[in-house]
Amino acid sequence: MYTEKQIADLGFIKRTSLKTQTYAHFFDHSKTTNPSKILDTLQHEKTKWNLYLLKKTYQLKKLNEEDTSGRKGFNKFFEYLSDKIPFILFISLPFITVIFAIIYYRKKLSYAEHMVFVFSFMTFMFLLIFVEEIIGLLTGLDLSWIFN
Repeated sequence: MYTEKQIADLGFIKRTSLKTQTYAHFFDHSKTTNPSKILDTLQHEKTKWNLYLLKKTYQLKKLNEEDTSGRKGFNKFFEYLSDKIPFILFISLPFITVIFAIIYYRKKLSYAEHMVFVFSFMTFMFLLIFVEEIIGLLTGLDLSWIFN
């Protein structure tokens, strides 16, 4: 474990990496979760950055633990994320449109024309996924290889 003074002369990335390793090691060997007490014990300053790193290290530790049903936190997180994919795609459409506008700058198309193309493409992809799911339900075939 490193104190703040031991790693003060290192670069930002190395210092941050060593801090997160120290926090992870501390969580492995201690049962306390009080941020102030942890930072005092490790002789680290109570800055917002240190508190943020401590919080994120704790959250990653919790994600790797199994719950009573034997499922890991990462699995639960990815299940939650997979349920939100349509919403994420819908929110990302304007950003994807900007990327298309940058890539196809020389075509002299307006933003709205790029937006129509992106909406049409996403609609086609959703319909393709929908048809694949329906065929899979009716026949029992796994057609997910189409999207790989």
